[in-house]
Amino acid sequence: MTVKLTFMRYKIFFVFLLAIIVRIPFLFLSGYPDDMQYFTTWSSALGEHGIRSFYVLFRGDQLSFPSYALYAPMLWGIGSGGLLKIPILFFDIVSGVLLYFFLKGQEKGKSIVITAAYLFNPALLYAGIVWGQVDTIVTFFVFFALILVVYKRFSFAWLALVTAVLVKPQALFFAPLLLLLTIREKQWRTLYTLLPSIFFFGIVTVFYLGFDIVRVVSELFRTVERYPYLSVNAFNIWFPLTYAAQGFISDNTALFHFLSPRFIGIVLFSFFYGMIGRFIWRRPAVANGGDFSIIFFSAAFVAFAGFMVLTQMHERYLYPFFLLATPLLLSSRSWRIVWAMLSVSFLLNLFIAFPLPSGTSLVLLRVCIFFGMAINIIVFAWSISFLLSSLHDDQRLHRSANT
Repeated sequence: MTVKLTFMRYKIFFVFLLAIIVRIPFLFLSGYPDDMQYFTTWSSALGEHGIRSFYVLFRGDQLSFPSYALYAPMLWGIGSGGLLKIPILFFDIVSGVLLYFFLKGQEKGKSIVITAAYLFNPALLYAGIVWGQVDTIVTFFVFFALILVVYKRFSFAWLALVTAVLVKPQALFFAPLLLLLTIREKQWRTLYTLLPSIFFFGIVTVFYLGFDIVRVVSELFRTVERYPYLSVNAFNIWFPLTYAAQGFISDNTALFHFLSPRFIGIVLFSFFYGMIGRFIWRRPAVANGGDFSIIFFSAAFVAFAGFMVLTQMHERYLYPFFLLATPLLLSSRSWRIVWAMLSVSFLLNLFIAFPLPSGTSLVLLRVCIFFGMAINIIVFAWSISFLLSSLHDDQRLHRSANT
């Protein structure tokens, strides 16, 4: 009886311990060869030359600045092999800890189960500790920024988002959302909340690159243009064209006279962002009793919509959706189903980009593609429908209130 009570009391510690144990064997898998080779080279160079010389030595395709600006120093001289994945393991667990304590403050009964579902999601394990990708790091800081918004700590929220951008520029997707939430919650104090983040970005830039601001801007643009293709293995609306062509297609190729896929993707993403803006604006601010799930739904939809309609998407860019959408699992059965379905499609997508077994059959790959694409399209259509119905309900309530 005593042992059972002890386990029930400390079961969350057993969950995190098991999550660490499960990940340890994967540290020693080779991971994606090209990326792991980059990490090995960076680690050796950091140990030999230091940070400032490191960013002078590595230019062009050897290092995407500011991508990995915070990840690279974590590799300082630790060599190669499994040690290179330790930061991934660390941020997996820290993300779980942050998620657990946030959920516990909202609904104690489900916090452990939902946290465990996140920590042991096979797709996230495959993308992170198996493959060796660092999406868990940037996602942690974006999620942290949203939690800080819930608790009305906007200055620190912007600081967290800037940190995410320093890890990967893709975190800029969430900057308009955070700006909208800042205005919605704090209004005239928007500029005040931005200043510490701008200062932090400047300090980091000067520390790494001196005062070479021109290089910072050029590297940002170069990072965006590094893979100018319709889809880089991502199961989105552009993938069927890439698959039919049996190779990568430039996203500047005109489809409808003068309209390129890149332009169409940006227009669609901007349209969906506008819908999210209206969705947020028509609801009470969190400070006035608004539901915090609005924030996480908006962020999760931005992540998913960007993945589905923008060009140049990698298969891994769906990763942030899962942590950002996890708080929605507290009270919505529909979102639990969506979360599980996208976990399956994400795993299938990762599998076709980085198949673990050698000699995988063509039939199996086609099955993965068919089911992965079908799931993503169905869930995306449902998400849009959910958003439209929410906006319609708001309009109906608004009309009723004015009659």
